Amino acid sequence: MLKLTRLALGTLLFSLLLSHALAQFDPPPTLHHLVRSSDRIVRGRVRWLETVVETVPANQRGDQAELVFTYLSLLPTEHLEGEPTPEVVVRVLGGNLGDSAVIYQDMPRFAADEEVLLFLRTAMRPRPSTGGVAHYLPYHRYGKFSVRQDGDQLEVTRGISNAVLGAFVGVDPASHVISYERMKALIGEVARNQE
Repeated sequence: MLKLTRLALGTLLFSLLLSHALAQFDPPPTLHHLVRSSDRIVRGRVRWLETVVETVPANQRGDQAELVFTYLSLLPTEHLEGEPTPEVVVRVLGGNLGDSAVIYQDMPRFAADEEVLLFLRTAMRPRPSTGGVAHYLPYHRYGKFSVRQDGDQLEVTRGISNAVLGAFVGVDPASHVISYERMKALIGEVARNQE
């Protein structure tokens, strides 16, 4: 019971801090922001998900909090930015733990076998279970795009419109869908312009 209470208090504290930090994402980031804040942009398929409880620093006084994180393994099909690797591990806040779920409004949700395009940044701390590198989404849910097959064309969908994402010429600004090839070209343009 004490462990569950510490986890709940840690989650509440972190939620308050996170909601304050997420206010900076209003308005949502543009494609330029996503590319600039990422050291890896990759399309791939989610292989597995693992949810764990981790002890993390809660404040500058050295207090600790226990929070729920989900690690997912992405099998890359294409690396748009960053060094190619056979696997990319991503860490997101929240997840399903037993019969309970810890869900944060601005955190993306993932499912096994889902195909995604992710804007990632390498985490400073290693993954606890293996010590390997884990990545995070700098703009949380805005850094996750779903990829789906529509006939013979791949499409990218997301929770924000083309108009909000910015940098989209020649596409429907109200739509939440864009062809994968067009998205890839736009990412390349933004990346080249920031060099």
